[in-house]
Amino acid sequence: MTAGTEKCNTIIIEYDCDGNCDRITKQIKNILGQEYQNNNIYLLKIKFEIEEWICDSLRIKYNSKRRPAKALDDFEKQHDSNYTKDKLPSYSSKMDIIG
Repeated sequence: MTAGTEKCNTIIIEYDCDGNCDRITKQIKNILGQEYQNNNIYLLKIKFEIEEWICDSLRIKYNSKRRPAKALDDFEKQHDSNYTKDKLPSYSSKMDIIG
């Protein structure tokens, strides 16, 4: 999770449920505690791999045999890098949140 220094009145937390949204949402609300109830915090849960959204935004093809995380790793290898989960924040500016 990363944070900026600018003030804002809304926080959006997106997270990868990997098929278990209820448990993970409960954990996040427990971690945030009273802050969640007292502020404009929105939880954006991705039911499967968050990499699906990244792949769709970057038009990277994936399927059931080549999962999104693997497709993203293959894409990164073409650009002399490897994909790891800690690189997720670097993709935020490339995401198509409308489409």
